[in-house]
Formats: sequence, C-alpha cells, structure tokens
Amino acid sequence: MPPVAETTQDIKSFVTAKNPRSDVQFAATVAYYFQFEAPQSERKSAINKDDLQDACSVGRQLTQSPHLRE
Repeated sequence: MPPVAETTQDIKSFVTAKNPRSDVQFAATVAYYFQFEAPQSERKSAINKDDLQDACSVGRQLTQSPHLRE
C-alpha cells in the first residue's frame, strides 16, 4: 500500500472551502478535518468544545455555546 500523502491545507482553508451554513455543519466540518485532513500528528477520532472554539478562529462564531461531552 503506498503511503498516504500529507495534506498541506490548514483548518482555516478547509472550513472556508466547505462553507458550512449552520453550527452542525461547522462541527461536522471540523470533525472531518481533524479525522482525515489534518497533519498526521494532529489527527484525532473525536473533537471537543475546545477544538470547536479554536476552529472558530477562522472567522466564524457559533450561534450557540458548544455543549459536547468531554
């Protein structure tokens, strides 16, 4: 199996390209990024409220406070 190519796209570019229209779509976009698109060292299978709040630095504000299980 050939090695998986490392992506160079950052979360800001990824979220901007996907253009989520709701908080749910935004959360799904962030989760997808961290599971499949993030640099290998930053990948994770689950996100938390801190990940969503950090991702908001791309210029999006959540309409509601994220209530996720820790």
